[in-house]
Amino acid sequence: MASVQLSIEAHNLSGTTVPIPTTVFYPDTAGSAPRRFPLVIFSPGYNIDPAVYTPLISAWVAAGFVVPVVSYPDTLPGSALVETDMVNHPSELSQVITDFVGGSPYVPASLSGIVDGSLVAVAGQSDGGDVSVAAAAGSCCKDTRIKAAIILSGAEQTLYGNGYFATGSPPMLVVQGGQDPINAPSCSEQIYDGAPQPRFYLAIPAASHLSAYTAPVGPQLLVTRAVTVAFLEKYLTGAAISSAGLSQLAGSQGSVAYMVSGSATVPIVGTCLGAPPGP
Repeated sequence: MASVQLSIEAHNLSGTTVPIPTTVFYPDTAGSAPRRFPLVIFSPGYNIDPAVYTPLISAWVAAGFVVPVVSYPDTLPGSALVETDMVNHPSELSQVITDFVGGSPYVPASLSGIVDGSLVAVAGQSDGGDVSVAAAAGSCCKDTRIKAAIILSGAEQTLYGNGYFATGSPPMLVVQGGQDPINAPSCSEQIYDGAPQPRFYLAIPAASHLSAYTAPVGPQLLVTRAVTVAFLEKYLTGAAISSAGLSQLAGSQGSVAYMVSGSATVPIVGTCLGAPPGP
């Protein structure tokens, strides 16, 4: 796995230019025949060091995906920590996509040249999951270039208006820990129940807010790696894995996790603070 640091410039909703520090992880192609890889834009959580997600992201890169990890202004550790600034993040996320697939002085040609601009997914955790679901399915800011979305302990937000899934969404995988004290399971349940098919809900009953996505490597992270890689391969590269196959992967670590998909819904227990009315 190789990586490079970029500073991409975007405009927030007020038109102000803002720098978007971005760490790009990509397959090391030295000595290999030239090829292009799908793009997976990752948005980290509020006040969380993006480096903590490397144990998960490294599995995506090993499977053949280019993964830019976007560091949004005012929400990184050591920044001003203005959480409401996330209202700007879906448009900033779309700018990052544009820079990778459309050419930009902020992305070297050696990097954009290995990206297949027709195969774009988004993924995010916590507030980064909120941004990702807004970009994939929100009436405020849906980006139709997104072909798949992975939402890790995320939520819908009235900050982005009340319209989600009004015009559909790409295939969506929602992952949620049952012992998450920060993003309640009801938030992920609401996303999944509102999403059109194909949709998948990976429940990890004993997981906390970060334990299924970060070190140490254990059953929770292993099942998240396996399911997210297979989901990306299915919807970005056309891998021949069925919905039943994804469910089997969810059970690959015993009773650590289970999956709901298709027409089945999950009961929404409680309410999701800050979210619009559910389905």
